[in-house]
Amino acid sequence: MKCKYCGKELEEGTLFCSNCGQKVSESKNICINCGAKIEEGASFCLNCGIKLNNDSSSTMSSKKGKWLKVVILCGILVLAYIGYNTISKARLESKLEGEWRRYNDGIRLILDFDDDSIQYDMSYSYTNTTITVMEYKAKDSNTIQVYYDFGGSQWDREIDVSFSDNGNTVKFSPAITNSDDSETFYKY
Repeated sequence: MKCKYCGKELEEGTLFCSNCGQKVSESKNICINCGAKIEEGASFCLNCGIKLNNDSSSTMSSKKGKWLKVVILCGILVLAYIGYNTISKARLESKLEGEWRRYNDGIRLILDFDDDSIQYDMSYSYTNTTITVMEYKAKDSNTIQVYYDFGGSQWDREIDVSFSDNGNTVKFSPAITNSDDSETFYKY
């Protein structure tokens, strides 16, 4: 038998050429590890003990195993993202909960957040008036969706929320109570 790559004379049944290192035989009856003859249907080489991969079903199951690992990994990543997003929303809602105030020309404006609504009040001297109640939900860790229905006027919009380092100041962009680009409220 001769190597088809370099022409060196080789022993019959040799898997690799000793001169150029190329694979020269596709024989399934020779161990790829030690070159010993293998009995038909054997699972292990009797000479070196290496596990043999003789049939295509083990190759197929190997491919299925790889795809299964990829699918499981993708599933874990999706669940991790959903969990992170849910926790981020809950954290934002928790930080917003309670009263936030600001003053505008002697009038106290109050946003009172609870689980899913914002009560917007205006207070002057000893008079306190509820302007409206809006529904809201957290969309992610720094955005809320506000639904507003007041005097026949309806809208919903996304509002970015950012807190000061100490958490006592919150900035809404755009503003919730007016048409400004942003407004700032302080924890009460």
